[in-house]
Amino acid sequence: MSLNKLNDEIIISFANGNKDAFVAVYNQYQQIVFNNIARLIPHTDVVEDVLQEVFLKLWENKHKFDDEHAVASWLFSVSYNQSISHIRKLIKERKYLESMKADVNFEYDPESEVEIENIKENILAEAINQLPLRKKQAFELCKLQGKTYAEAAEIMNISSETVKEHITLALKFVHTYTVNTYKKESAISLFIIGLYFHM
Repeated sequence: MSLNKLNDEIIISFANGNKDAFVAVYNQYQQIVFNNIARLIPHTDVVEDVLQEVFLKLWENKHKFDDEHAVASWLFSVSYNQSISHIRKLIKERKYLESMKADVNFEYDPESEVEIENIKENILAEAINQLPLRKKQAFELCKLQGKTYAEAAEIMNISSETVKEHITLALKFVHTYTVNTYKKESAISLFIIGLYFHM
């Protein structure tokens, strides 16, 4: 990707706290940084979160820069480090939940288990109800009733490939909907939803 260089005046203005200059820097490097993060993290919504973290850190460290090369190098390095940090955090959370399940001293609470299942089912039902009719039908047939693509295709009078496409788009929508709508809710319930719809 070819870039037009930012002139020194813009970099100096940015370093001095000029917000318009910061926007110019953001517009110059946003896509490149996004792509750098996306090489390590496959989910677009997570990539966007990390992207915002990187540029927030850039603003907080603005006084350190005196030329564009320094900005570009910093963005590449920090976007990589933030991505790795996020991946480690997810791995740590997954291992923590797994260790809870494996701990012989962990007190099993059937009421909590039922509550978590209810949360998952309610969020799932809400997300499914937002789907267009045909995608909703395909999703319910294949993911909730356990039918094959071929069986769903026969019921819906469409091809198996069309069913597969409906399912793929429905899964992406449900995942995005649950994350965006419930990002402030219980981390455990969201983690369960994330595992349920992992593709």
